[in-house]
Amino acid sequence: QYGELEPASLQFGQLLRKPLRRYRFTYKESRSLLFLYLLKTNRPAAEGVLRKLDASERARVVGNILGAIPRVDLQGTIGAICKELKTCEIQNHPALNDYSVLNVICREKSLDAGIASCVARHLEVTPSALVKLLTSCAEEERVEQLYKVAKRSGKLSRDFFSSLILDRHRRRDHAGVLDAFVEMVNAGIKPTTEAYGAPVKALAEEFDVVRFRLVRAKLASVLDLELKHLLLEELHGDANGFKAYDSVLLPNTGSIPKDDQKRLILGLCRKIVTLLLRKRDEESFLSFATGLLRVGIKPPVAVCHRMLKISFQHRRYGQCGWIFRKALSSPKRVNADIVEVNMKALLMRKKYVALLKLNERLGEIGVQRTDSILLCVLQARGALGDIVGVRHCLKQLESSSHVFKDSEPFNPALRTLAFHKESSVYRDELIENIVRKSFKYSEQTVVIMVRGFARSRCLTEMRWWFDKLVVRPRVAVTVLPDVIKAYVDEGMSRDVPGLIQSLELFDPERVQFRVTLDAYRGDIESALEAVKSGPRKRIQLGVLLKCLCERNDVDSIRTVLREMNDEKMALHDNRVASLLTTMIRHDCLEPVEEVAKYSTNWKVIQLTDNAVMSSTMMSGDYPHVVETYDPRSGSRGCYTMEQYAMLIIALCKVSRTKEATSMFDAMRDAGLRLPGVVWR
Repeated sequence: QYGELEPASLQFGQLLRKPLRRYRFTYKESRSLLFLYLLKTNRPAAEGVLRKLDASERARVVGNILGAIPRVDLQGTIGAICKELKTCEIQNHPALNDYSVLNVICREKSLDAGIASCVARHLEVTPSALVKLLTSCAEEERVEQLYKVAKRSGKLSRDFFSSLILDRHRRRDHAGVLDAFVEMVNAGIKPTTEAYGAPVKALAEEFDVVRFRLVRAKLASVLDLELKHLLLEELHGDANGFKAYDSVLLPNTGSIPKDDQKRLILGLCRKIVTLLLRKRDEESFLSFATGLLRVGIKPPVAVCHRMLKISFQHRRYGQCGWIFRKALSSPKRVNADIVEVNMKALLMRKKYVALLKLNERLGEIGVQRTDSILLCVLQARGALGDIVGVRHCLKQLESSSHVFKDSEPFNPALRTLAFHKESSVYRDELIENIVRKSFKYSEQTVVIMVRGFARSRCLTEMRWWFDKLVVRPRVAVTVLPDVIKAYVDEGMSRDVPGLIQSLELFDPERVQFRVTLDAYRGDIESALEAVKSGPRKRIQLGVLLKCLCERNDVDSIRTVLREMNDEKMALHDNRVASLLTTMIRHDCLEPVEEVAKYSTNWKVIQLTDNAVMSSTMMSGDYPHVVETYDPRSGSRGCYTMEQYAMLIIALCKVSRTKEATSMFDAMRDAGLRLPGVVWR
């Protein structure tokens, strides 16, 4: 610092040789003189200058003395400063009292002793003196003692709080920073920019959400627009500063005029979004942009699109819909890219009706239907079984130059349309479009075609599509049971061993499909022999029981269960639950309780109850259902949705409509979705 002052000393050396007039020196010149004053070689000349200044100039010069002294040198130089000030004939100046207080306190061993000495000499410890003393303290313990003294004497000022907060922030005492800041606001003192920036930075480093909310609540009445702008300029380049924006700044913009608020937010968006995207911090970017939307501030279109893409990549499909609804409130902010991402999210959530409603609104919004949007609409209409809509989408895609990467967009239409009797006439048309539009078939497409043709008993087409899976045995394994069942039902079971042999399967898988073939043929003895002699007995046993459940072969199931008891074989809980689900699906309800004995898992017990109750309902014994499952009896614990639905139906059947209506209303009020049969 002193090296930079040498030109100033030469300059003022020339000035001193000229006659001095009133108001000759500016503020900067006076400050330069104070630096000269601190230099030993120029001190006599500086004393002469001070003597020649009038009272107002002298007060301005004296008020900046501490700013010119290095902090570490204050205690060593305060005595000399006081001596020189007294010789300059400014004994009546208020600043001299503060310097005298500092001189007395610095010479004492403790702070309390120094204050007592000041009182004895009739020196008032003013708030400005406390601030000067605080800036001179290097020890943490002395700072805290000084804070207690100021608090006890009621002399806590804005400058004192600001100095205290900055001192604690330098020592990384984040808790102390926040405590001092909150106490400052509680006292009705408006914080300076520096005092506000310290707790924000401290919170950003630790990201303490609870304390963030505390500070935000305290700031609601004291933080004005100008202070926010200053803080924005200070923090926008800080690596951690972005964490303060959505948690502290944004929720307090409600009281700001709209024009100023818009100016603030636009500047905030530009800086923060750029910072976060440059750092590739997607989580923080999403949190910040979502905070903007929550307080009613719509970010630019590019930001909305990026938010949707990141949410979709992170599989937050519900959040995609929320972002889109917020952006849709201003149609000018919606473009085809935003609509496309939202439609893909709706497809993942199976919200097909909502997707089609959005498609109908595209003209109103002013968004043109791109090929990607048409593909989403094609999948939604296919999933809903809308034959006319699917054909319309295909015609629109034919007129476009879109190149399909694979056959994936056709899968919903194939799954719902191609293999139903009323829509089988469109099967060839769909397949023709797939062949013409796609360069390759996706695995899922081939699986759908194989299963569809197997259930339609079109063995030639089934085998043609199945041959495409020979090179992908892991996928072929998933559809092989359907293929085996189709061959057995058509009396062509002799072709199955060759089919299994053509695939590169592991030995346990070969045994599994041999068991499947024997089960579908009704050859229980051969199937049991294969289970006993092969590996993974429990898995093979589960496969055998599942095939028998699909055939609704109750006698064979009981034969296998007796064999299990004799051989002391058991099933895994998950396998028992899967078997019970298959039994319920295929209305094979008689041996349910016998199978359920092999597990005590809660899921198995729940499925067993559902199956037994379904069996009783199918037999028409509604009074028995009401008597057994009436909640007022207290004999049972919780109920599943299916059990509640069946109980309501049974109550209606026995003319206890008041109880049924009461239960129905309670479930509806709880937000539960009841099946259509219950409504009827």
